[in-house]
Amino acid sequence: RIRGLQRGFAGSGIRFEAGDSVATSNNAQGGAAGVARTLDHGIWPDCLIAYSDAAALGVYAELRRRNLEPGRDVPVASFDDISIAEMLLPPLTSVATYPRLIGRQAAQRLLDRIGNPAIQAGRALIEPALKVRASTALWRPRT
Repeated sequence: RIRGLQRGFAGSGIRFEAGDSVATSNNAQGGAAGVARTLDHGIWPDCLIAYSDAAALGVYAELRRRNLEPGRDVPVASFDDISIAEMLLPPLTSVATYPRLIGRQAAQRLLDRIGNPAIQAGRALIEPALKVRASTALWRPRT
């Protein structure tokens, strides 16, 4: 995901520093711990991008523990677009990656290949979709 973010931000004029990333566990506790380490090191990010929506739950909690409001004081974005993402306050901007669709297509391709070994292996691209919500609505780069 970091390499994808680097490529996505390249040439955009927006500075993305992979070195500012904090490795954590992929859950709410990890998200909270990552934000705590970031803020405790005196880093005030333009935006926090959590590894997953599960980690973003912890990001929200840690920001609020510090009397900061997600979306207003620090924009927050994430990946996975689980159903709770749009129900959070503020609703969480998230990249939908469609894991069920990927699994269904992979299983179907495997079954097709088992049923007919002459079928050539191929690739399928399932485009992710950015679901922009209120957690990033006020985002502007710091100047």
